[in-house]
Amino acid sequence: MNEFSAVSVATSGFQLMRSRPGTVAAWIGAQFLLIVVCGVLVVAVLAPVFAPLAGAFMETMNLNSGAEDRLGQLVLARLPLLIGLYLVFLVLALVVTTVFNCAILRAVLRPEESGAAYLRLGGDEMRVLGAQLVYALMYLAGFGVVGFAVFMLAIAVGSMAWLVYFLAIVGGIVGAIFLAVRLSLVMVQTFFEGRIQLFGSWTLTAGRFWPLLGAYLLTFVFMIVISIVGSVITQIFGAAFAGSAASSMAGLSSGETPDVGALLGVLAPLFVISIIISAITNAIGNVLMVSATASAYRAVSPAFVSEVF
Repeated sequence: MNEFSAVSVATSGFQLMRSRPGTVAAWIGAQFLLIVVCGVLVVAVLAPVFAPLAGAFMETMNLNSGAEDRLGQLVLARLPLLIGLYLVFLVLALVVTTVFNCAILRAVLRPEESGAAYLRLGGDEMRVLGAQLVYALMYLAGFGVVGFAVFMLAIAVGSMAWLVYFLAIVGGIVGAIFLAVRLSLVMVQTFFEGRIQLFGSWTLTAGRFWPLLGAYLLTFVFMIVISIVGSVITQIFGAAFAGSAASSMAGLSSGETPDVGALLGVLAPLFVISIIISAITNAIGNVLMVSATASAYRAVSPAFVSEVF
């Protein structure tokens, strides 16, 4: 059995970024473009849907007669469309996330397949997506069954229902963490072995719960630090642009027309900077988390028995 190092697993993402900075930069650029394109698509698709709702809402605020009924009718009429759009964007988000996750796995486990920054959309991605969807359905089903059992038990005990709910919450959190760690290698094993593996992770992680938990917690700490750094940098840029934005809006308090062009000229660069920082922090966080699971798989899988971690 391979020697397992929690620190090595947690820092494997940094090793990947150091060894393939160009690839990581390509992922960041791709995420930036996706954020921009998705933003434009959302505005283009939803603007015609929400424009009438906005008008009806303003009528409601002005206490116009019958405005609330018109607003309710508009919401109900557009609800199926909104649900459909949500499902479409949800599927697209799942596919895009899976493509990036598999690119990271490919960079760690199959470094020779470096074309197109390891980005693909093929059988590997579909199998990983399928495994994730199956587990999501299993989690939902399990949550529903346990939740119903807890609810019935709470009704049965009457005044002690609060204790039942408290123990259920604590047990749910502990159980979710335990399952998340024991099943953390499902995506990696499915990708590497080329077939959906639903329970192989349970075998691979047997007897390694605490080292894996420590590695994932350390990785999570790294992700939080990077997120905080990104937020601080964004706030610094925001403070730098605040003066110019305030001067552009000064006309509002005096009743004059504000300089909208100047305001947009100030906010547009800040918006672009915030998207860039978001793309960087999201990409780095994703690299850290997925690389950690890939490195953990290398450490415990018989396929890498000759390697030491």
